[in-house]
Amino acid sequence: MKRFSYLAIFVILLVFLSAPVAFGQALDGKWFQLKVGFKGYAFGTGGLDKISGSATNYMLFTWDNINSVYNYSIYQSDGIAIPQDLADASFSTDLLEYEETAINVRMAFGRDDTNYINTNLTALIKIKRDSQSALKSATFTSLGCQVYDGEMDGNTAFGGCTIKGKTIQFPPFL
Repeated sequence: MKRFSYLAIFVILLVFLSAPVAFGQALDGKWFQLKVGFKGYAFGTGGLDKISGSATNYMLFTWDNINSVYNYSIYQSDGIAIPQDLADASFSTDLLEYEETAINVRMAFGRDDTNYINTNLTALIKIKRDSQSALKSATFTSLGCQVYDGEMDGNTAFGGCTIKGKTIQFPPFL
């Protein structure tokens, strides 16, 4: 009976130790396809003009093990990187304990070189796992998104935005 108890404890420890412990790193190297929608105003020739637009952007998360944060890079649909403010291009997360987390970050999105928006964004990231606790999929949804600066068709733009995304294997430009 004693031998069985030791064997049971060993098997439980083996299962526990073989499961992915670093849930916080679940999104490392993962790509998201983001649908970005914008509604707001732009300073046109006759004053303020209502404008709207949309774009598809791609975001790559990489885990910084030293600082325990995710860094992110955002790309236009043609593969051109959208410059991010380096001071804001990362966020910490409690994904170690939870399957969802909310982040508050500044992000820049764009359609091309002359149409872009800079945002203050609060977003919800939800993770789904398979039976072995490996990442199955994840979603990215804006909870609030303010465009504090941008340019649309040569005019300064501001307003609000919505962003929805999901994990993909690779973006089309790779």
